[in-house]
Amino acid sequence: MRILALSPIIPDAPSDGDKLRLYHFLKNLSKRHSVTLAAFGDPETQQEDLSSFVQGVHVLPMPRYRPWVNAFSRLFFETPSNVNAYASDAMREQVDTLLASGKFDAVF
Repeated sequence: MRILALSPIIPDAPSDGDKLRLYHFLKNLSKRHSVTLAAFGDPETQQEDLSSFVQGVHVLPMPRYRPWVNAFSRLFFETPSNVNAYASDAMREQVDTLLASGKFDAVF
C-alpha cells in the first residue's frame, strides 16, 4: 500500500515523545508499505535517517511564532488552537499536488 503521512513535525532527531513515536511508527509502517511524509519543519533539517525508509519527505516551513498567535486566537474563536496553528494554504497545496499524482492508496 502507498501511504501519505501528514505531520505537524519532522521526526528528524527523535529525542522526545512525539518525534520518537512518529519516527518508529513510520519506520515500522515502511516495512510493509511505501510511505511518503509531508510535514512542517525546517527545510534545512538533515533527513538522512528518514530517507533510509521513507520514500519521500516534503517539508514546509512553519514560522515559530505562528502556533503562539493561533493559541492566543483561541480566546476569540471556538476553533481548536491546533486547527488554527496548522492551517496552511502551502500545506494544502502540497497535499493536493501529492494526491493529484494518484500515487497514494491512503492518507494518515
